[in-house]
Amino acid sequence: MNLKHILVILSILLFTSHLQAQNPLLALLGNSAGSEERLLFKKPAGPYEITIDGERLLERAYFRIDIRQDGLPIADTSEVTVEITPPAIANATDLFYTAVFDADTQRFVVDPLNFGTAKTTNDDNWLVTVTVNSEAGEGSTTFGTQVYAPKPKQSTVFSIINVILPLVVLALFGGIYALRGVRLEQNPTTV
Repeated sequence: MNLKHILVILSILLFTSHLQAQNPLLALLGNSAGSEERLLFKKPAGPYEITIDGERLLERAYFRIDIRQDGLPIADTSEVTVEITPPAIANATDLFYTAVFDADTQRFVVDPLNFGTAKTTNDDNWLVTVTVNSEAGEGSTTFGTQVYAPKPKQSTVFSIINVILPLVVLALFGGIYALRGVRLEQNPTTV
């Protein structure tokens, strides 16, 4: 594999990742922007350790909860509840959920988290309390997190520019690569 092939592959990878992150049409294919994040990592809750991954967008929020006791997952029959206390500015009441065990991911899942008509300024601290009731007894932990408002709609011009700009950059790279073998004209010299 020569330098040309490597440049083409890198350009394609960069171009497609940019499209996935920016293009609203590709967002229809799924969670292409990859906004899932780790919200809590191995926080003690009585005899348990809780790790939570999820998405905190107001219109599409969920939690995937991994609960372990002595390094091993707890039984899928355990009861896991989530209570979310919104800030006063959210204009919402406390929310209560019972997590369901997902056999595919081997985690407890709350999907979706329905915030109803809640509002957020993106700086508000929402309190989340996770309570686990299993063979080893009951454990509970509380943590604060932020919930983000929906992204503003992109204009059509902005979306078009986000598609065209990477193509222009790719064409420039290709043009520069093609011109690297062209020799400049030289006047013949007589000896």
